[in-house]
Amino acid sequence: MSDSECAGFERLVVRRRLLLRGEILHQMNEPMQDKLYAVHSGQIKCYQVSYAGEQRITALPFGGEILGCDAIGSMVHATSAQANCPSIICEFNYSQLVAAARNFTPLARRMELLLSKALAHQQSVNLMLSLPRAEQKLATFLLQTAWACALRGGDGITFELGLSRRDIADYLGLTDATIARLLQRFIRYGCLAVFRRRFTLLDAIRLRDIARGDYHTGEARRAQQAL
Repeated sequence: MSDSECAGFERLVVRRRLLLRGEILHQMNEPMQDKLYAVHSGQIKCYQVSYAGEQRITALPFGGEILGCDAIGSMVHATSAQANCPSIICEFNYSQLVAAARNFTPLARRMELLLSKALAHQQSVNLMLSLPRAEQKLATFLLQTAWACALRGGDGITFELGLSRRDIADYLGLTDATIARLLQRFIRYGCLAVFRRRFTLLDAIRLRDIARGDYHTGEARRAQQAL
């Protein structure tokens, strides 16, 4: 959007809110209260809690993504949203946003784009979770996260991930021990470096081989590089 169009969009922001790490934006089954959110910076963890008290992470929105779309139909949030790191959230009044979009074509197109991206992202997550091997799931997750950070101005190689190993395991439907073992394996392969919460993809091609399940191609390429 142009500067003037962005200024018009900015006027629709009801308030900006800083969430500290671990702070809750909204709870599962909480009324929507006609609010929609956009992540300005940081990262949010969306999750559901089963009747048995087990947590399952369903989404990890970064800066530029919207929150609360799951509540538009039922007017009740299907998930809880919690900050993984200090994050700035823009709050909108949903009814005012829809009304403004009817008379503001750039805003309507932007909303359509954001909703389309959210749907496409959910489809890619479903595909990732359907992969048969744990190595494929983790490699795909790392590549998708690096790509998402690149869209927001990152280099697509190094990124900060405000998630614990347990959170990653929960999101991918794996165990903590499996994630720890696979991260060490990727480090040993020479395709990943990890320092605290900072991840660096040293060999994205190798990770893509793993994500596709094409292990033999990756091993052959590594052997050729070693000669």
